[in-house]
Amino acid sequence: MKLSKTESESGKSSALVIVLYIMAAVTAFIAVYMTVGSIQYIAQYYSSYSIKFSDNPGEGLRYIISQAYPFYLWMLALFALARISKRVDNMKFGRAARMSGGSGTTLSGKSAEEREAERKARKEKREKEQEKKEAERAEKIAKKKAEKEAERAEKKAEKKKKYDDEDADDAKDEGDSNNADDADDSGEEHGSDAADGKSADNKEDDRKPDDQAGDE
Repeated sequence: MKLSKTESESGKSSALVIVLYIMAAVTAFIAVYMTVGSIQYIAQYYSSYSIKFSDNPGEGLRYIISQAYPFYLWMLALFALARISKRVDNMKFGRAARMSGGSGTTLSGKSAEEREAERKARKEKREKEQEKKEAERAEKIAKKKAEKEAERAEKKAEKKKKYDDEDADDAKDEGDSNNADDADDSGEEHGSDAADGKSADNKEDDRKPDDQAGDE
C-alpha cells in the first residue's frame, strides 16, 4: 500500500522517537556502569586504608552520586523528550487525518469511516452487554424476591395450620370434658333417686312391725 505524505512524515517522526529511546537506553547503561565503577572504587579505596564504609558513608555516597547522577539526568531528559515527541507526532497525524476529511487510509489500512463504524459497533456492543447484565441482575433480584415471598407464604400457611390444629384439639378436649361432666351429673341423679327409694323402703319396713304390734 502506498503511504500518503502525512504517513511518511509520521514515519520520520517515529524514527526520531526511536533514536531518542535508544539514546536514553545507552545513557542508562552508562549511568549504571558509572555507579558500579564508583562503588568498586570506593570499596578499593576504603580497603587500602583499612576503613569500613560504615565509618564514613557520607563521603562514599557523595562520590558515587557525583560520578553517576549526570548520566541519570541525561537518561531522564532523553526519555521525556522521546515521550513528548511521540505525543506531538500523534497529534500531528490525527490533525492531518481530520483535515483530509478522513478520505485517506491510515497505516493500518482503514479509513476514518471504517474506524468510526468500528468505534460505534464497539460502543453498541458494550451497551448491549451492559443491558444484558442489567436484565440478568433484575431477573436474579425478581427470582430471589419470588422465592422469599413463596417461603413466607409457606411459613404463614404452616403457622395457620398449626393454629387450626391446636384449636381443633382444644375444642375436642372441651367436648370430652363436657361429656364427662354430663355423665357425672347423670350418675349423681341416678344415685340420688336410688338413695331416696331405699330410704322409702326402709321407712315402710319400719312401719310394718309397728302395725303388726298394734294388731296384736
